[in-house]
Amino acid sequence: MTACAGFWWLAVPRFNVCAAVLPAPAGCGDRVPIATLWTAIVAVLYVATAIVAFARPHGHRWPFATAITALTIAALWGYRTVLYNA
Repeated sequence: MTACAGFWWLAVPRFNVCAAVLPAPAGCGDRVPIATLWTAIVAVLYVATAIVAFARPHGHRWPFATAITALTIAALWGYRTVLYNA
């Protein structure tokens, strides 16, 4: 859930004046809806990964590896999306 903290670190305003640079500084632009969306996506994938971890059949590791990979990709993609949404 560290990814969610990163999303909200980018979305919460911390400056009075925003510079006109890309990517915009944290809190500049309308990042709250995108951060909310990606928080929900990562939370759902996190729960799905936990379910797969506890319910996987013995001897099969690929469902868990796939779930971890999907969670990692979603976290990184979400962070980049929130960062460049200004």
